[in-house]
Amino acid sequence: MGWYLRFSLSYRDVEELLAERGLRADHVTVWRWVQRYAPEWFVAAQSGLSYIIAGTSKLSSTAWRDGTALTGIFSTDIYGCQPIYKLLVRHPAISRFAAWSFECSFVGLCLLGPRCAVLAIALGVLFHLGTAVSMGLNTFLASFIAAYPAVWFVVTQHR
Repeated sequence: MGWYLRFSLSYRDVEELLAERGLRADHVTVWRWVQRYAPEWFVAAQSGLSYIIAGTSKLSSTAWRDGTALTGIFSTDIYGCQPIYKLLVRHPAISRFAAWSFECSFVGLCLLGPRCAVLAIALGVLFHLGTAVSMGLNTFLASFIAAYPAVWFVVTQHR
């Protein structure tokens, strides 16, 4: 499909591509599919991409892998939270796991199907709620939770 995207692609072209693969769909039907499903797929892809980028960038950093970055953030005056900081200092394994595990696993869990996607979305709500409460980053809570219905739609529609 990547080769075809190098050039302009009309709905009639997509109709031909589908016909080459034995699928019958009129170009108007393809247009309706795009109008109906593209927004949800875009929001879900954007959400997944943000988790992938955040998770892989944290995995590439020693400070995030060993948990010191998260402990350091909770020790600051701006984003800090003393009870959480003390917990992470006493139990560094929590910091190592929490620093990157959710963001790296979100997309993979969603790809495993609806049951795992429920777990990923529930963890996401808890993750962003915890971030909002402990660090005061409330915009993350609203923006990511608003994207979860689109993620759920894509997970349940692609099967």
